[in-house]
Amino acid sequence: MINVSVDRQVVENAKAELISQLKSKINQACVEAVCREQYGIEKVEGYECKHGDIVIDDGQVAFKLDFEVRFPMSMLISNGEKTTVKVPENDDFLSELDDGLDEIEPEEIDEATDGELPEIDVKY
Repeated sequence: MINVSVDRQVVENAKAELISQLKSKINQACVEAVCREQYGIEKVEGYECKHGDIVIDDGQVAFKLDFEVRFPMSMLISNGEKTTVKVPENDDFLSELDDGLDEIEPEEIDEATDGELPEIDVKY
């Protein structure tokens, strides 16, 4: 038996090259298909692959790519008891999994804001 020693950096470089090749094969249509099928999001404005890795999935080697996806959404926040999320006008935006969502009432908010928004600490 022959023992072969491979430098850790060589393995990391090979992994990075494989992940880079995979990332180049993913286009916006692929990202939109996953967003539509798994999350009901029809329109993607942009995306970026943040990280990739080689993992074991169900006993087999697989590649995992982590994406940051940007999509349009409007939220109307009023002084009343309800918060409404507005989605695009066409009904095609919702998937068949979303049937009956219009019958769900939003949770009531117990806090009063006294007409002012609370201060938010932002850390840079």
